[in-house]
Amino acid sequence: MTGFLNDLGPATGATGATGATGATGATRHTSTGPDNALVVEALIRSRDGIVGGWQPAAQSSALPAENVANLSRWAGWVRAYVYDFEVFSRLSFSAGAATTPGAEVPMRIWHLDMTPGTGNAPPTGTHRPLLALCRPSIAVLAAQVQMVFNYADLRSDRAAEILAQLHGPHAFLGSLAYVNPERTRWTVELLELAFRLATHVELRLKHALACRRPNEFSPQIQPMIPTPNHGEVPSGHAAEAFIMALVLRRLIQPRAPVYSQPIYDQQLMRLAARIAINRMVAGVHTPVGTVAGAVLGLTLGEYLVRRCQGSSTYEAWAFDGNAYPDDQDFVWTELFDATQSRQVEQAAYGVNRTGGSLALGAPSPILEQLWKNASAEWL
Repeated sequence: MTGFLNDLGPATGATGATGATGATGATRHTSTGPDNALVVEALIRSRDGIVGGWQPAAQSSALPAENVANLSRWAGWVRAYVYDFEVFSRLSFSAGAATTPGAEVPMRIWHLDMTPGTGNAPPTGTHRPLLALCRPSIAVLAAQVQMVFNYADLRSDRAAEILAQLHGPHAFLGSLAYVNPERTRWTVELLELAFRLATHVELRLKHALACRRPNEFSPQIQPMIPTPNHGEVPSGHAAEAFIMALVLRRLIQPRAPVYSQPIYDQQLMRLAARIAINRMVAGVHTPVGTVAGAVLGLTLGEYLVRRCQGSSTYEAWAFDGNAYPDDQDFVWTELFDATQSRQVEQAAYGVNRTGGSLALGAPSPILEQLWKNASAEWL
């Protein structure tokens, strides 16, 4: 997937399969890469010419084990996998049970409140709710398809945006806040982590909910891009845009005087909403699927921020697609209060906070260090 490196500038570091950025300048001069036959042959000959006879190796001090100070020593793609393990190892999925015969089954994402073991004893934990999504009925989806048809009138106006956003919102976020891999390496890694978190969870839910796309209801939709080969609910672009917008907002918000301005909440959320709406314009999502994606992104965003900040609690949310009015469009201000910078309930749309403040459990020094490093870049 396209990330900040590809969107905002030249390749300035090693990029792993997940798109995480590496150390600045690590691969700028490609002629010195390990797969360059001339360089390999030259290094062999150079060693033969200068190595001399063997001398006893010097004793080097051992690096501290399980220490966040070591993170800066590793390649960016290595850190990406470390971050992913810290986040994903605390998440679980389950399919719920229908409350009434014939009702849709809620799909649930759980947080593992883990207590580290003592000595060699294994850790113990309790699963707590994080997110529940219940898919809309076929009738609700079918009724919403007409709004997708109407959105097609905007295609000529939005075509460039839609194509530029196919692989994520990275360049657009960088136009609002000064995000660039040359300047904000740790912020980029944090936002890429948020992107991967949304992607992993949304695809698991898409598989579970198995909702048909708009063009499976009417041949008049005719999407302007190839219809993605996965389910419609929740909207992945909505989830990715809202989680990255919210995480970036939480990161820069304390940095007065510029970034503390409320206008950043408005602009970042408007951007996320526009990206989400563009997928409806393209003909591949309905408003109800977009709302589900936005709720997912906002919920995971606050969850990730709290884990990175070492908070002791988080909040769980739920979205019931059957409760969403079949004639209701997507309106981001119904889901997020920019003046208070917080997610809000909309019972009339099936969006509710559940369980109050829930325990996060043991903090993650690795995620806390990532947040600390990223925060220091916004002076």
